[in-house]
Amino acid sequence: MDCYSSYYEARQHLNLSELAFEIIENDKTAFLEKQSRQRIINMILRNYMDCADAAIDNALARYREELLPRLLSIPDGEAKSSLISCLVDAYRQELLDTATAYPKGRAFKMQLDKANYNTMMEWKDENGYYEGIPGRFLKAVIEEYARKTAYEREGILLREIIEELQSCIDSHQLVIITLNGPNQVRHEVRPYFICADPGCNYHYLVGMTRKAGTAYPDHVASYRISRINSVKRSHSRSGKISADQIKEIERKLHDDGVQFLIQDSETISVKLTEQGKKMYESQAHLRPLFSERKKLPDGSWSYTFDCTQMQAEFYFFKFGADAIIEHPLELKEKFLSKYRDAVDIYQQQGNVNLSANYLLGYIEQIE
Repeated sequence: MDCYSSYYEARQHLNLSELAFEIIENDKTAFLEKQSRQRIINMILRNYMDCADAAIDNALARYREELLPRLLSIPDGEAKSSLISCLVDAYRQELLDTATAYPKGRAFKMQLDKANYNTMMEWKDENGYYEGIPGRFLKAVIEEYARKTAYEREGILLREIIEELQSCIDSHQLVIITLNGPNQVRHEVRPYFICADPGCNYHYLVGMTRKAGTAYPDHVASYRISRINSVKRSHSRSGKISADQIKEIERKLHDDGVQFLIQDSETISVKLTEQGKKMYESQAHLRPLFSERKKLPDGSWSYTFDCTQMQAEFYFFKFGADAIIEHPLELKEKFLSKYRDAVDIYQQQGNVNLSANYLLGYIEQIE
């Protein structure tokens, strides 16, 4: 770190690879309500610095703990100690090679927040992995973060709130969550568990909930944790979930999927062409489960689903003319409106091309 007399004057120099810089720029838009490169980097460092492989001594300690159960069949003694030392030394070199090989790209200065500043004031590179230069260690942490999946990166950025929610789950504690947005909507939640959607895109909190300050019955719901602004423990009532409620949560998770628990399910009727049926059978992502299916005289198929309108919209909209919503009328009109808007855009560009003609044909079928 640059040497300054106080925190308020200290600025940290960083030089990130092009890949890491681009990931940081994208993630600040995807994960932060108030976009700031400095803020997201401070979040990464605060939440990941201690558990990153770039913290080589910490990583080696974890590695030793993982090795011991795997080597129980080898009697304790000099031979076992020597084997462990050899494995640890090899892993140390692997970690060091990775941490020091990241390329340069974008150089800039930023202000560490007080927590990170204080941590780095105590930081010591006792084994000389980074030649005593804090910026090299911080770069390695950020570069490692940037090479993880979006789901893993979200888990790092949301570590504090995820750990707080998990603690409330373990202790059956009722929580009041405040959602991002101008209205700062608050919900009372009896939390059940934290999970990912089937595609491992986002972290979700699942539980029984009602709007804070109301006496409405609790219902099953899920919240994307990235949309939760704050979590507050509450003692106003128990956070324990009954066995019957757990069964209801598990049923809705199976039928609707974690992404769609916030809406109420309803009967959705969809007419599929033979091609639409093949698409439904082959495209598993977000696919709703049908409760009834029958072949029609014209060779098409009538499907009935018990799911949310949002799930039906997300899944079937891409089917185009191979999926026609028959019920409810509200969802049918929503599809029609979206396709009309698309046709208008195509027509404004000049000649009506094949895509617009395709959409027009679909609209005629709906109408």
